[in-house]
Amino acid sequence: MITSKKVAVLDDEPLIGDIVSRALKRQWEVRIFERPSEALAALEEGERYAVFLCDMMMPERSGMEVYQEIRRRWPEQAERVVIMSGISQRDRAGELVKDAGMRLVQKPFDLKGLRQVVGEVARGETTVEEGERGGMRG
Repeated sequence: MITSKKVAVLDDEPLIGDIVSRALKRQWEVRIFERPSEALAALEEGERYAVFLCDMMMPERSGMEVYQEIRRRWPEQAERVVIMSGISQRDRAGELVKDAGMRLVQKPFDLKGLRQVVGEVARGETTVEEGERGGMRG
């Protein structure tokens, strides 16, 4: 079981990492990655995270490709992945994430909802349907 107070944020947009870091920094140690290869290298080196927030669309690899590699190589970490997706990807992202049994947080963020989802995932609470609880704007 992962008991870390660390949250990984993988997003190719630096502003997103900054927003998430500011929203979570009071309770969590946030590590920001802008490239999937950097985040995967940290996992390879033994880093583990209570929550791993991962953007759906990135130039190097998609969020689902990153998730699939994490699931294959570090299954205990895969249970902690939350996909972040922009409005334009809502339907496809929701379908993929639901099929994988993961959480989806919509951009732009509802910061209170984001904090709630991070807390739930860190505590190992079960997944919820897309949009059922915080983490996305209505």
